[in-house]
Formats: sequence, structure tokens, C-alpha cells
Amino acid sequence: MTKLLQFTFRNRRPGDMSDPSVFWGDDYEKLIKAFPEFVVPASDHKVSHFGINLPEGHHKLAEVFDFVKEEFGLTPILSRTQRKQVPANDLRHFTVDTRYEFDEQDIENAAFLYISSLAEFKRDRKLGLAAWRYEFEKPPRKPLPLIGYMEDVAGRICTDAVRAELEHEGFLGLDFLPITVNNDPRYPDGVFWRIWANRTMPKVTMPLCDLDGKPVKEDYSTGCMPDEIIVYQTIRKYKAADLAAMNGTDFALTAEKWGYPKSRDRRETLVVSQRFRQWCLKKNVQAEWTPVIALPQ
Repeated sequence: MTKLLQFTFRNRRPGDMSDPSVFWGDDYEKLIKAFPEFVVPASDHKVSHFGINLPEGHHKLAEVFDFVKEEFGLTPILSRTQRKQVPANDLRHFTVDTRYEFDEQDIENAAFLYISSLAEFKRDRKLGLAAWRYEFEKPPRKPLPLIGYMEDVAGRICTDAVRAELEHEGFLGLDFLPITVNNDPRYPDGVFWRIWANRTMPKVTMPLCDLDGKPVKEDYSTGCMPDEIIVYQTIRKYKAADLAAMNGTDFALTAEKWGYPKSRDRRETLVVSQRFRQWCLKKNVQAEWTPVIALPQ
């Protein structure tokens, strides 16, 4: 596993709004002269930019941070809490994103994983319904995926036939939530199911914050999210001993309810076992896998 830090500085062009990651011409030239190895060439009629994508702790990060602090008075923002504490008109900071890279061995060795389905139940859906209700203007295209996703319904979805197959496998902790399909006799209740769990993980071992960058409340009513600026990834971290205590479980829900305070679908995250992943591989289920991170004691 590699934790990468990413940020971009761009050369200012006419019409750009005030932004601490946008440099005036002379300052941009000074920056790329000091660190020419981080210049990303222009493509598709776009201008070149200065882009960092380095492992946490890399010596070049400290060099760049020191340079932009000394030359331009800019300091990095590495957490949501810190970003929330910076006034909107304060341009002395720039945001550093976090991304995790996992190799095949990381995925194979993970006791628990987060599944992101790539196959969609194609359809036209009416808007404005509760997240657990689903009304079709047109039926889903066939053949249906074994496990997939539906737009605006968080989580992994399967059909009744796949539910029966999963239950037959004897996965521990497996449960289902109904997806109610309205006003379509071809899809009565019980045709689609959200894959769920009846077991709960211990609490994560990672900094959390609410929407305003404050400590998370017990009921998660003000939101719950990692206090890292993670882009497009679902990252969960636990003590290795806590994960070992869940040995034998195939499906479990996080103790935390993730998301924004007013999100229609703010609730737990499903994590699954390596055993379920192997079943998906055998069945050619289209999915991406993110390992749950085991932290040393």
C-alpha cells in the first residue's frame, strides 16, 4: 500500500478567479524553474501545469512545501478540519489531496474489503423518490448483472435469484434490504435486493470529523467522514487485532454512519470478506476492490 499526496499549481490565464493554486506568470516561471521535473506538458489545447503525486514522506514534498512557503507564503492543507478553519477569502493555503494505491498482493491479503460494482442495472428512473424506492419509466436492460448498482441507491444490488445463490453459500453476516419498485407489475417487491449485513464492525481507527470539521457526534447527526482529503476512494482503517476478532465474518457494517448530515442515504458502509471476493471472481462479477487497512498495534 502506498499513500500518495497530490496537488496542482497552474499558470494564471485571463479570466481565472482568485485561487491559491493559480500562479501569476513570473511566479509560475520561478516555480517550474526550481522543480522542472514536476511540469506536466500541455495536451488537448490545455496549458501545462505543475503537478505533484508523491508518496507521503518523500523528501521532495518537504522541498516543495518549504519553497512555496518561503517564496509565496503558501502552506498546505492536509485535513478536512484544517480546511474548514480557513476563511474562504484566505488565499495563503492550498489543498493537498490523498490517494491510496494498492497492489494485487494488498488485495489478496486483505481480510476485509470494500466492493465497488462496475455493472449497472440500466434503466430510466423517476427522480425525487426516497433512496430505497425505485420506480422505472423503462425496465432495466437485460441480461441483468449478478451484482451491480442503481443510480441514487448506495450500495450493491442483486436480483432475487442471486440472493438465493448467496444464501446457499452460507456467508456469515449476510443480510438484505428490499428495493421497492413502484407501479411496474413486471418488477414486484422482492425482485431487487440491496446486499447488506447483520453484523457490525468495531469502530474505525482513523481521525474523523463532521461536515464542519468538528468532532463526530455519537449519533453522527452532523455528518461523518475521514479527516483526510481523500478523493474518490472509500478508505477504512482498523487495528489489526480488531479485524482479527471479526475472523469468520463475511459481511459486516461499519459502526459509523458515513456521509453528510442531510444525505438521504447517510448510513453504514458494507465491508465484505476475502471469501466473498473469491466467489465474485469465480462468477465474473464486475467489481473493484479496496482493502480495509489493518493498522499495526
